[in-house]
Amino acid sequence: MRAANIGTAIAVPLALLAVIGYVTFVNVDVICVHYLLDPSSHYDAILKLPTRTGAALAILIIHFILLLLMLIPYARLLLSMVSNSNYIPRGSEELVDRATILSGAANLPKGAEKFYKRDIFVCDYQGLPNYCTECRCYKPDRAHHSSDVGRCVIRMDHFCPWVGGMVAELNHKWFIQFLVYASFFSVFILATMAYMLHDQLRRVGSLNAHTIVATAFGGMFSLFSVGMAGNTIYLAMQNLTTIETLDQKARSYYFAVLINGRQREAIDSPQSAPIHTITYTRDGQKVSISPNASPGGDSRTYAVLQTRAGDRPWDLGSSNNWKQIMGRSWLDWLLPIQRSPMCRHDRSGPEYPFGAAVDRMVEDSGIGMDSLVHTSHNV
Repeated sequence: MRAANIGTAIAVPLALLAVIGYVTFVNVDVICVHYLLDPSSHYDAILKLPTRTGAALAILIIHFILLLLMLIPYARLLLSMVSNSNYIPRGSEELVDRATILSGAANLPKGAEKFYKRDIFVCDYQGLPNYCTECRCYKPDRAHHSSDVGRCVIRMDHFCPWVGGMVAELNHKWFIQFLVYASFFSVFILATMAYMLHDQLRRVGSLNAHTIVATAFGGMFSLFSVGMAGNTIYLAMQNLTTIETLDQKARSYYFAVLINGRQREAIDSPQSAPIHTITYTRDGQKVSISPNASPGGDSRTYAVLQTRAGDRPWDLGSSNNWKQIMGRSWLDWLLPIQRSPMCRHDRSGPEYPFGAAVDRMVEDSGIGMDSLVHTSHNV
């Protein structure tokens, strides 16, 4: 299956580039050169076809501007697939039994320190960072293991053979830009070819086969790219990835939230609702889930909290959601130059800024909002 996916991820972009090259040939050579600029070289002089230089120049300028805007983010997408920058490095250690770790009899595998240095992170129901047994590595917030490529992927969105592989944190911005410009390019090709078919039928009395094929390609890719662009923009403004939409209404998340001594005392009081805690020791990289574990100066204690079903923890509002992926300025939105702001991570704060759903989760727990001093609603 993975070999087939790799083959598809190579073949489909080549086919797509071939289609782009073909419609460019039709628009430039068949339409602009031999039909608009120099019709006498291809059509019978008795037809008296006029030379339409202005129309040809307008079509050529629009065509190559849209082509360039589409191909630059596409090139960046393809290069990101070669670099594999969206993948989390595999671990090399032997698997350790979870019960052994939770009992304190074994150290946490390498990589856990990236989590318990943070004030809040996504975890399992017992407070441990999510771990992939196949890649033998801890998964950062919003990371998922992809069966398509057999690797854990940072902020995974989906596997897309049209762009040669995995759409994820590093290239999500370029994916959106490519889809938008591909939509404009496809609609432009469709509109141009459809008009030229009508014009050829009226002036020549017959249709050019290349123009018919290019019209079909324009229509097919217009439907596909416009639909994909609309759906992708909608998800971006919701701060959802494609994989996060699966069972989204029923899904909830566990978070390990750092608590201080006062909050620990409040949790341990008989009047408090039962809240599971986990203590990480910094020196030995061990954990303890005992309610009597001492949160000494060399340890950090976390409350394990759960969001409401259907909540979107990273929803910052449509505007901030969009800016987190695309950047703060119109120039960032339009040009595939800068990387997405979400590629910059705070080592002590959350992997990605949290929204109102996480505030509500902490408020519901009763441990106090000061535990989230490092979360941010700003991009």
